[in-house]
Amino acid sequence: MRSELLAFVQTELIGGKDGESLSVEDDLLTDELIDSMGVMRLIAFIEETYHCKIPVQDVTIENFVSVDAICRYLEKSDSEG
Repeated sequence: MRSELLAFVQTELIGGKDGESLSVEDDLLTDELIDSMGVMRLIAFIEETYHCKIPVQDVTIENFVSVDAICRYLEKSDSEG
């Protein structure tokens, strides 16, 4: 899951930035790697790829700050659901 999300963010959301090497710990939001539209595209990708629904109240900085945080959120949500 991590590599799939990392690849999506790298190629679809920040692909135009030469020399950028993204890691799962990189801060996507405060470092302005993705904007609010990027977050919405990322959520759409996650919902379609992993057949899940992300409630609006779960779209927080804590859950979407990095690829690693997103994976932890999804793993936690999956175990609760």
